[in-house]
Amino acid sequence: MYVVSAITSPYWGKLADQKGRKLMILRAFLGMAIVIAAMGAVQNVWELMVLRMLQGVFAGFVSNANSLIATETPKKQAGAALGTMASGVTGGTLLVPLMGGALASMFSYRMTFFITGLILLLIFFACLFFVH
Repeated sequence: MYVVSAITSPYWGKLADQKGRKLMILRAFLGMAIVIAAMGAVQNVWELMVLRMLQGVFAGFVSNANSLIATETPKKQAGAALGTMASGVTGGTLLVPLMGGALASMFSYRMTFFITGLILLLIFFACLFFVH
């Protein structure tokens, strides 16, 4: 995932400059929702590896969100907005594995991928309709 992400990130950054950062954030959410939900349906490790690489293709949410905050937020509020973003990324890194483990024990590993995909899809629609 990370190698593919490193290869595709410059392309997404250039496209974000041309087409808009919000569009690239939406692309990342929708792509991740589809790929992660598809991981719940894999039949072997090779399919999972291909989807993990595809996940790298759709990466770029955090870098685009940081650029969007830096360019669109008033200077007086930019520090607080970037701090909130950094806190969210750190909190997600710490809490999401715990939540995933809890979901896997309540349902199953497969269902955890479907639930995560659904959550990302809901966030995609929330950003699409409610974020300007």
